[in-house]
Amino acid sequence: MGGKWYGPQVWFGLHYDLHAGAGDTDLGAHDDPHELAAALSLMNPQWVQTDCKGGPGLTSWFSKVPNASVAPGLVGDALRTWRAATDLLGVPLHAHYMSLWDQAAWDKHPEWRAELKLVDQENTKRLCPRSGYIDELVIPQMLEAVERYGVDGFWVDGESWAFQFCYCERCTAAYKQATGKEPSTDANDPDWPAWVNFQRDSVIAFTNHYIEAVRARYPEVLFTCDYSNTLRDPGEPIVNTDWLSADVWRDLDDVRQEARFMSTRGKPWDVMIWAFDRHPSGQYEPNPNPYNWRTLEEMERQGVQVICQGGNFQVYENPASLRDARLVPWRMQVLGQLGEFLAPRRALVQDTEPFHQVAVLDSEYHLRSQPVKDLFSFDIAPLRGALYNLLDQSYCTDILDEWALTPDIDDYQLVVVPEQERLSDQMVETLKRYVQYGGRLILSGAGMLERFGSDFLGVEAKGEVRDHVYFLPARGQTLAVWSARWRHIAPTTSRMLAQLMTSPLVDDRVLPYAAAVVHGYGSGKVGYIPGDVFRMYDKERRPLLRAFISDLIAALNPPFTVRADAPASVDAVLRATEDELQVHLLNKAEQPSGPIKVTIQCAEPSTVELMFEDAPFDWDWQNGVLDATIGSVTLHSAMVIELQEDDSCGCGGDCEICNEANQP
Repeated sequence: MGGKWYGPQVWFGLHYDLHAGAGDTDLGAHDDPHELAAALSLMNPQWVQTDCKGGPGLTSWFSKVPNASVAPGLVGDALRTWRAATDLLGVPLHAHYMSLWDQAAWDKHPEWRAELKLVDQENTKRLCPRSGYIDELVIPQMLEAVERYGVDGFWVDGESWAFQFCYCERCTAAYKQATGKEPSTDANDPDWPAWVNFQRDSVIAFTNHYIEAVRARYPEVLFTCDYSNTLRDPGEPIVNTDWLSADVWRDLDDVRQEARFMSTRGKPWDVMIWAFDRHPSGQYEPNPNPYNWRTLEEMERQGVQVICQGGNFQVYENPASLRDARLVPWRMQVLGQLGEFLAPRRALVQDTEPFHQVAVLDSEYHLRSQPVKDLFSFDIAPLRGALYNLLDQSYCTDILDEWALTPDIDDYQLVVVPEQERLSDQMVETLKRYVQYGGRLILSGAGMLERFGSDFLGVEAKGEVRDHVYFLPARGQTLAVWSARWRHIAPTTSRMLAQLMTSPLVDDRVLPYAAAVVHGYGSGKVGYIPGDVFRMYDKERRPLLRAFISDLIAALNPPFTVRADAPASVDAVLRATEDELQVHLLNKAEQPSGPIKVTIQCAEPSTVELMFEDAPFDWDWQNGVLDATIGSVTLHSAMVIELQEDDSCGCGGDCEICNEANQP
C-alpha cells in the first residue's frame, strides 16, 4: 500500500502524448534519439512519459500484438526513439496508455464493448472492464512495451474519469450475483449507490489485474492510473498502483485541491499540469479558441503548490500540429527555467514532514452515496469551498478522507466537515470523541442536526425551509446566502454566534433562529452552521463569507501554535523537522501581496531566515512567542526558523511544539 518510486532525486518530469489518430501522416518521422535527447536536455527532466496509445486506440509504435491497431501514418518507431533518448540522458521512461477508452478496439471487437444506457452509445465509445479486452490486448501490449523497449512504467489513462457504467450481460450478471437485484438506470433509486460502488469495484479489479500480470514477470515496472485515489476517489487505497498522479487541465485551484489530498495518501504522488490552456468559453464556440502555452510564472505558481506539499511535479506538453516526435526548443527552455526555479524549493522541503493544522473531511461514504452517473462527476463544491475559504485565511489545510483522518485526527487543531451529512457511523463517533477530548470542529449543512444530534450541537430543531436565501451578519454588514436547505435551530446549551436575517438590515427583520452556534462538549468545542455556506464560497469568494467563518473559528479558539495573518491571495504551508519549522507563503495573485504577519509559539530560535525573495523582513522573539513581519511575497517565500536544542519555549511545556519535542 505504501507505493514505490525512484527516490527523492526524481521529482521533475515531462509528459508527452499525442493520441495518435487516423489522420496522422508523419508520426515518428524525426526518429533521431540524439536530436530528441538534445531537446529534452534543455528541460532536464528526471523522468519522461511518452505517447504509447491514446483514445483513438492507435499505437504510435509498431505493436505486433495480434489485436493491436497501429496508426496508419506511423513512419518511424517513436517509442524506440524516446527509449534511446532517455537512455542517453539516464532517466526512466514511462508510457502513456489509454485503457477503457479505445475506439479502435471498440470498432474491431463488438464483444468488448460496454453497453451504455446512461449516455449516447455511438458518441461515447467505451469498453467493458469485464471483457476479454484486458487479457487479449491490454496485458499483451504492456508486456510487449516492456520486453521490446524496456519501458520503466505506465501512466494509465481513461479509467477514473472516462469510464462509463456498463450494463452488458457480464456486468449485469455479476451485479445480480452480488446483490440479488437488477441494475437500475435511475440515479434516484435507493439502490443506486450500490450500483455506483459495483462499477468502481469493476474498474479496480480491471486495474489490479493488468498490474499484477505485468508485475508477475517484471516486478520493477511502476504503475499509476490518472486520478485513481485522488480527491474524487477517496477511501482506502486498494488499487495496487505504485504512485498517484492527476493531470490538472484547468487552473491553480485544481492544483491546490489535488495536492492537499494526495499528500495524505501515504504513497509517492505528483500533479501533472497542462503547459497549455485556452479560455474556457472557447470550448463551446463555433470556432473554439486555440490552445496556447501558459506563462512561466503561471507554471511556477502551480509548481510551488505541489512542491511545498512534498509532491513531485510533471508538465504535460503536446506540441499540437507537430506530430513527428519533435519537441519545441523554446518551450523546453522555458521548462528548464521552471525546473531551475523549483529545484532549491524542492531541496528545502525534502526530508521535512507536514506540520498539521486544519483538516477538511472528504468522506468516501458521503461522496459515493451521490446520484452520479459516472465515477468522476461527484459534487465536491462544499469540499472545495471549505478548502478555499480556509486557505484564503492562510490556514495550513489538508484534505483527508475518513480512512486517513480517523487514525490521525488528533494531529489537527481544527476539523471542518462541509455539508456532508452521509458520513459513516464510525466517523460520527470519531468526531464526537475528538471534540470531547479537546478538539475543535465545524459542521455545516441542514442535515448535520439529525446526523450528530441535538445534545452534541446544543440546539433544538424549529423547522426547515428549502431553496431559500437568508442574510448572514459579518463585521457590521450582511451577506446573502442561498441554501438548498436551511435548518431553523434555537440554542439550548450552545451559544448563539449569529442569527438568520430576512433583509440586508443589520438591526431589523432578524429571526430568532441561529446562523451559527458554538457549543462546548467535553473539553472541546463544536461550531454549527445550518446551511450550505461552503457551497456558496466555491462559487463566490466573498470576503464577508470568509469573515463569517473567521469569526466562528475565533469563537472556537483552536490551540494554533502557528498563525499567518496575510491577504486572501496568500496560502500558507507549514513543514517541519525535529529542529526546524518552515512557513511557506504562496502568492496566488499576479502582483505582490502583503504585508504578512506570522506568530509562532516556539523555543527561542537560533536563526530566522527569509528565503527565495527579497522583501522587508523583521522578527522578534519574547516569552515563547516569535512575531515576524514580511513586507510582501511575489510568488513564493519561505520563513525558516531553526530552533535551539532547549525545547522549552516559555509556554509551560503545554503547546503543540513542546509536546511533540518532548515525546519519548
